Amino acid sequence: MNKMQKPIKLLKLSLLIAGFSLSVASAQASIIFSAGVPTYSADGADLRAGFSEYQWMTGYDERQNVTITSSVAVDYLVGSNAFYGDQLAGVNDTAGNHELLAPGTYSSHLLHFDPVGADGVIEGGVFQFDSDIVAIIASTGGSGNLLSLSDSAFGFSTTLYESYFSRRTENDDFFTLMSPNEINIDYFATAAGNIDNLRIITAGAVPASQPAILSLMLLTLSMGGFSRLRKTK
Repeated sequence: MNKMQKPIKLLKLSLLIAGFSLSVASAQASIIFSAGVPTYSADGADLRAGFSEYQWMTGYDERQNVTITSSVAVDYLVGSNAFYGDQLAGVNDTAGNHELLAPGTYSSHLLHFDPVGADGVIEGGVFQFDSDIVAIIASTGGSGNLLSLSDSAFGFSTTLYESYFSRRTENDDFFTLMSPNEINIDYFATAAGNIDNLRIITAGAVPASQPAILSLMLLTLSMGGFSRLRKTK
């Protein structure tokens, strides 16, 4: 290898790592599969009852890679009261029996069932995410107003959310945590113009600090090599 080839290879490697770190930093933990039902961004959406009607449950990506600095109350915390393979029920009222999601970086997705007309029933439907599910929020009523309380942490300020009781799930709604990144909607029913919401919290993207630092070091070395070669000539 001659003197010119070495800094060129270092430069190529540094640019490759820089590109990788950029792609990691901009990763979005989105819904990647929804059994043929369209998925949307919740930014600017009207998710009040009767404004986004669809015969099946639809998925909305909310805030991605948001860092929360204090614990958030959730109905289901994976590894605590929810495990892979479990069939879980909707929650009318937490009655204080909630779990706490620890501070950290997470992404949020809202599963939204607002059937065409006043009443609706769905049986079956798969949602997959490109990062692991860590928590689920299903209740907003009585002493457990968890969906509405978590809107400020995970929802967009531009999204119009249904308030209080009419967006909660009920004890006779069922879904299954199929795998680390997959949920199956087993049975959901609504009546009298109500809707059902499930907020799915997934792990945020991996920080890109180390690759970025390494790429900067390699770039500095390679540019230094070019500088020395030019001085030699």
